[in-house]
Amino acid sequence: MKKLIFIPYHDVNYFKNFQIMTREYALLKLMMDTEMFDLYAISKPRTILDKQKSRVDTGIFPQGSIENKIMEIIKTAHIIDLDYLFKWDIVTKKRGWWVKGYNDAFQKISDIVNSDTYIYSNNPFAYKLIQDCKKKGAKVIFDMMDNFAIHPSLSKLEKECAYEGYNQLIKISDFYCCNSVETQKFCKKNFSVTPKLIKNGVFPVIYSNEKNKKREELKKIINNYEKTVGYIGKLGTRIDEKLVESLSRSLPSTVFTYIGPHLKGQKNKKLIDIFNNNNNIIEFGPISSYDIYSYLELFDILIIPHAVGKNENGGDPLKLYQYLNTGKKIITTRILGVEEFKEIVTVTNDYKRWINEIMKYDKNKVKQYDIPDSISWSYRAKSLIRYILDTSNKYER
Repeated sequence: MKKLIFIPYHDVNYFKNFQIMTREYALLKLMMDTEMFDLYAISKPRTILDKQKSRVDTGIFPQGSIENKIMEIIKTAHIIDLDYLFKWDIVTKKRGWWVKGYNDAFQKISDIVNSDTYIYSNNPFAYKLIQDCKKKGAKVIFDMMDNFAIHPSLSKLEKECAYEGYNQLIKISDFYCCNSVETQKFCKKNFSVTPKLIKNGVFPVIYSNEKNKKREELKKIINNYEKTVGYIGKLGTRIDEKLVESLSRSLPSTVFTYIGPHLKGQKNKKLIDIFNNNNNIIEFGPISSYDIYSYLELFDILIIPHAVGKNENGGDPLKLYQYLNTGKKIITTRILGVEEFKEIVTVTNDYKRWINEIMKYDKNKVKQYDIPDSISWSYRAKSLIRYILDTSNKYER
């Protein structure tokens, strides 16, 4: 049986604890559905300072959910943990120390690595481990997401380390892909290679049938307003707080619900103050990914009030595809990656137009648009699936 070594940025412990289906787990499901691999999962190098503590309900997902199906895949995996008592490099280098930490895993897997071994990773800090596996004949699938070489949450040293990882991995990968046109341009400019574009995608909508007290309480509150507007995503400097405040003050009979965690290291104090000082804003906190559509169902209008320019990152707004999967009205700022759907989505940076679009919305006169086939994972990852099915399908540089 062929083997798949899975080296995700968000490791298995993260998936179990935070119950969020990040990009790498969606692709893991697609790969395991395509080929019956013997799966090996490499956990993130951790010390006593950053060791993930398991929660009581860790790894529990509703039957029938995509997350539950992924969890069943993970249960079959050989988990390679990289636990250390303490490393000074975690203080001085932060993510940079993972390069050495990941490389220590090679001794644990070297005996199983051969020409029948595939590696999937989206983690540039694991590049030395991947290089060693490549030398033993492994086929490398590298997926560049979020571009840690320029990501605002990383330190200068971490960015330099990520850049070196991308530089080395692009030389040895048998299949190299990325999630946005902006990242494609970055690679072409910096490494003279254009990776294959695999934008984020969505699986068919599955509504959670689990009883959820918090969701029912939210439903009761927002039903007291004329219109309900919702946002699901990470909160921080990426949010245009002036737009958030303008909407709230101009539309007092509309309730705005913001669901999601505050990004670590990017807490937006102005945004938090606005949340606290406006009665028609509800800050709900994070939810599990399997529950997203059950919450989106509560809202009339879905929004992406993101800042445009220096506070953007990625250029591939997953939440937009999740929103589109519901068929509901969507308003977004003119961030990277949304122009593709401008015929069915309201794309504008004009605060007055945002306000007008919400004011004129009539739930009794909604024109339902066709959900685009192009947002599905099966459509977007066709090139990766073809590569796995046909090993002669070499990566074209």
